[in-house]
Amino acid sequence: MKIRGLRTLKNLLAVQWLYLPLYFVHRFTDLFPNDEVFKSIRSFILKGFGLRISTSSKFGRGVFVQDYGKLRIGDKSVINNQVYFDSSHEVFVGNGCDIGFKSCFITSTHTLESDFHNDRPLDEKACGPIIIEDFVWVGANATILPGVTVKRGAVIGACSLVTKDVEENSVVIGIPAKKVKSLRQGTDKLAPVKP
Repeated sequence: MKIRGLRTLKNLLAVQWLYLPLYFVHRFTDLFPNDEVFKSIRSFILKGFGLRISTSSKFGRGVFVQDYGKLRIGDKSVINNQVYFDSSHEVFVGNGCDIGFKSCFITSTHTLESDFHNDRPLDEKACGPIIIEDFVWVGANATILPGVTVKRGAVIGACSLVTKDVEENSVVIGIPAKKVKSLRQGTDKLAPVKP
């Protein structure tokens, strides 16, 4: 009983009190309409309250962030609706990335043992940061697990489970995600679209 009380106290102290105003502002901005203009306004407001996001990026509705201090988002990236960031460890999203609807970024995991009384303890060896380099496209409902780095220009197919690092300019799909294709090298500048 004493151990359970200590764990509860530890959980209360682990709350990110510094980011509480940001949390409430974030939830308030979820009431905004869900169009491109309001996604940009939401990013601007959240940056003003301490979220490390570029004002040129867009932040959708219903995004869940476990620890605001461990999430960084670069320039001209789009975080679509209902993305889940389990940011127990650092999550870095680079420049020009497109993060699909309902995708998950999981930076922690639990041990595979239990005493059948309490929650499973975290497996610190299996936890780690997630790094999404520039110009990555993460499809809808994709899940990225702890310690994964997705290299520049890669594409992760919808509903894929990424368990290991993804090579530069490659396409991965499946559960677990496997490389199916290499993309030709592009440029950093966006070319005008021709009709």
